[in-house]
Amino acid sequence: MEKGINFGKLPSMVFEAVIEERIRQDSLHPDDPPSDPDFAVVLMEEVGEVAKATFECDYDELETELVQTMAVCLRWLQNLDRELNN
Repeated sequence: MEKGINFGKLPSMVFEAVIEERIRQDSLHPDDPPSDPDFAVVLMEEVGEVAKATFECDYDELETELVQTMAVCLRWLQNLDRELNN
């Protein structure tokens, strides 16, 4: 993901970055976590990284971690949708 994207002016770039991150996450971890509690653990780990970047005032890292957090949420929603529709 390109650093320093002006998401305020180009909100579509947020979603583009999230989709790119989802693709990257799928390549790194092709199997979904086995359960909702496992997804929650993954999400909380990402939220912890958001908190760390915030505390350290590392705004480039904060941007990266927020996109990764959104991508984890999207993956969980996609998994939930698959489970509910099977």
